[in-house]
Amino acid sequence: MIKNILVSGCIGSCLVLASQGYAQQLSPSTGVSILSVSENADNTVTINGKAGPTQAITDLTINGYQPSDYTPSVAPTFSLTIPASDHYEVVTYDQIEGTRSADYVSGNTSVENAVQLAISDGFLTEVGPVVETLLEDISLTSLLDIDSNECVFQLRSWRSCDLYLREMGINGRPEAHIFFSPNGDELTINIGLTIPEVALETSIKRQWWWGYRNTRIAAKNVTVTAQIGVTATDNQSIKLVLDDPSDIFLNIGALDVNSNTVAAKMIPLFRGAITTIVNNHLVNLVGPVLSKLEIPEIPLSLPLDIDGDSVNDGVFDIALHANKLSVTDNSDGVVSLGGSISVSKENTAPGRSILGYRVIEGELPSPELGSNTDIKASLSVSFVNQIVAALYQSGIEEKISIPLKVGDLGSFGGMLANLGLGYTLDSPMFFEIGFGGLPEITLVNDAANPLGLQLVAPELRFRMLVDNGAGTIDNLLDLDMDIAIATSLGAHADGKLDIDFNDILAMNITKFHPSLIPSQGGEEYSKVIVEVGLIMMLDEFAPMIEELSNAARLDLDLGSLLNDLLKTNDFASIPATGYVTEAETSDDNAYMSIGLGVDFN
Repeated sequence: MIKNILVSGCIGSCLVLASQGYAQQLSPSTGVSILSVSENADNTVTINGKAGPTQAITDLTINGYQPSDYTPSVAPTFSLTIPASDHYEVVTYDQIEGTRSADYVSGNTSVENAVQLAISDGFLTEVGPVVETLLEDISLTSLLDIDSNECVFQLRSWRSCDLYLREMGINGRPEAHIFFSPNGDELTINIGLTIPEVALETSIKRQWWWGYRNTRIAAKNVTVTAQIGVTATDNQSIKLVLDDPSDIFLNIGALDVNSNTVAAKMIPLFRGAITTIVNNHLVNLVGPVLSKLEIPEIPLSLPLDIDGDSVNDGVFDIALHANKLSVTDNSDGVVSLGGSISVSKENTAPGRSILGYRVIEGELPSPELGSNTDIKASLSVSFVNQIVAALYQSGIEEKISIPLKVGDLGSFGGMLANLGLGYTLDSPMFFEIGFGGLPEITLVNDAANPLGLQLVAPELRFRMLVDNGAGTIDNLLDLDMDIAIATSLGAHADGKLDIDFNDILAMNITKFHPSLIPSQGGEEYSKVIVEVGLIMMLDEFAPMIEELSNAARLDLDLGSLLNDLLKTNDFASIPATGYVTEAETSDDNAYMSIGLGVDFN
């Protein structure tokens, strides 16, 4: 029954398939896919992989060792046991591409110059009013969740509270100015604040008799300016630089004191002395300490719970450090970061050991910002592959189940609804995937659009589950396939995106697992329905995606984000819109650069 429906239902669609282009490269750039790696007790590793299928690779070595069981075209899979290493070089030769090679390093190896961030000086000008809104009438006691009747300090448990912090915060709307200034290999940030009033109210217990000293100090028309340098050290740390008395400036217009103690009412007399000490001596005291104080790389652990069962599905080790900080002649700030994102051995999913991530060496691109670009991020493709390797090792993708309805698949969904299996266009369905080998990303600088990229995923397991309406879930399709997605992205200053859908998809089905369509329709017809179905969806959804990309925007509220992060309601609403303004690949295919524009509404 299914076979007959497939034959009649796919005639027209197969014409579409015949005219539709494919991404040509189904395997990584060397033509070799690593499917599994086993670590042996004798400090060797056993590597299982396959070559092709599009090239007849006649020569294959890994770190100079050649698998003995590899026969081109006849037995494209291989197994090779070699000494373990932190670095592996895969070299292949075929008559079409010639000699090709790829380097892989262990998953936790740091990527130097993994990310370069360029921040527009004009963007900092826009940040000033945002800071003003965030600080307007801000209560620091509320932000810190300190109640006015909550004891802040108690010297002895048997006596009354020694200190209450009744009030601390800013009254009124301050003025804020933030900008960069060039200063050699140093990122110099200039901050200027003019605050209408800073208030501090305390209750301090009297030591020798009952009662409290209640004091409220209000500093009015406070002006603070700071010029702070940030520099990277040779040992992957950063330092803060204050080396000139003028780096810090304080002016207090007036001091008002309301207190039940005589001593506190004398504080305004010392206003001039306070500002003199800060302006003339603070840098001399703090600067030498900062010059010796290095802030090292801080390792972080990022747990992720994908399926919401309160059990971590992946734990990632993150370590980032500053390589270089500077300011361009255009007063744009530039930060170059190195580091790694990896998965520890104890958090690696079974069967997910790897040789390492693919390394592609290259030069950092220019940090020059395009029109309307506020922030530009240049990502090393090596770093991107390291992230992909960490995701692969975690096995986190197997926890993801994408819910849809049959009708969401367009004409292909209509074909499924006509299979005679009781499905309707409203039948719930789910997609699940699982990596069978390490995916790899490469960049292409001569694609249709400036940012060309290709993702290759060998032995990707794909499952399609459908609710049959009878209280059970049908395993409709379950298969392994090599898949390649090749596309390119272009961006305009106004946020419009260009996406290339030509030759976007290539696939090679390698195995069917027990499932409904193959069992009733046969594997050959099942291959047709998968290939035709995917291309039908691409044809139908491409115009919709292109239309959405013409107005691609991300709207968010910074105030709400800060409130959620800090578990408070003290920050005002600050709507913002982000959009892509630049997208390009470096000349050596080692970096992808994405420019972002941010508008504060």
